[in-house]
Amino acid sequence: MRNFLHYHEEIYLKQHVDVIREVAFDCDPTAEVDDFLESYGSFDGAMDQLSALTQKKIMDLSRARRNTMVKHNKSRSMREQPADCGDIFKQLKFHDKISSSEYQPSQFLANRINSTFTRLQNEGIAILGKKRGPLENFLATFPEATRKVISPEKIQQGYIRMGAIDKKSKCRPDMDVLLNTIAGDGKDKKTRLKAIKDIIVDHFDEFMNDFRDYGRIREDTLNKYFGEDYGMDGESMPCPETLARLSQARYTVLTNENIVNELEDKRREAQEEKKAKAGRERAVASKYLESAAAFEQDLAKLNMPIESVTEDVLLKPGTTTVPK
Repeated sequence: MRNFLHYHEEIYLKQHVDVIREVAFDCDPTAEVDDFLESYGSFDGAMDQLSALTQKKIMDLSRARRNTMVKHNKSRSMREQPADCGDIFKQLKFHDKISSSEYQPSQFLANRINSTFTRLQNEGIAILGKKRGPLENFLATFPEATRKVISPEKIQQGYIRMGAIDKKSKCRPDMDVLLNTIAGDGKDKKTRLKAIKDIIVDHFDEFMNDFRDYGRIREDTLNKYFGEDYGMDGESMPCPETLARLSQARYTVLTNENIVNELEDKRREAQEEKKAKAGRERAVASKYLESAAAFEQDLAKLNMPIESVTEDVLLKPGTTTVPK
């Protein structure tokens, strides 16, 4: 969890969002952010990530810095995240397989990494044991890999493939690409895509009102126009209406005020239930101790040490007070 918190606050917000605003738009990172500079960050439903990024401190920080945070639809990040839709990850993995830290310019960096790991190990900090060698090679060759693989064109490629920007102008969403995720092909698919697009256009205001008021399009609204979701096996796949199972929810704007308040209420309820459970456990323990004390008193009346108690003794008259 600490890694997610550190990345979001120190890397994403300070070293990416604030730097872009300052360099490109001459915006003071400490000043109030104008509406047109609002940033947008999205992530999947990994539980550790959700637990970290939905903490009130992070939510308040994102809202104060005009950074809208959204969670992807369940099981959809491979189709909706630009990094997954592009080729950068694939090419980085391929480069890692064929690269070696034995060649320049990676060798100098590899030596520095090796000496650092050795020093840490001598100080009692274990570095992954048998995996240390592959890790050193990866860290040493990664800068060269990113230089060869990552470029503005390849970054744009991911956004174009998932429909965030169109291929021609590269400045507006491409609705046809965004919607082109349903199963099927040929004329039937084109007909269904046109029907879906017409529904979105005709009822766009209603969908946007849901996002503004609730931080997500409600299940009732979706079912009214599109019907239920079905999996590959034909079984219905409803999404949770509440945030009790946030990782399984649809696209959700986590920095929406109603979502923030709902998450805070869920946390408060969980804390209260935890306290109540601890209280019940203490009450049970107290009752057991009282019963045990009464049992010892019964034994004292019979002049019997507790070590001599057997199952036969417990069944005799006069020793009816037994711990439950």
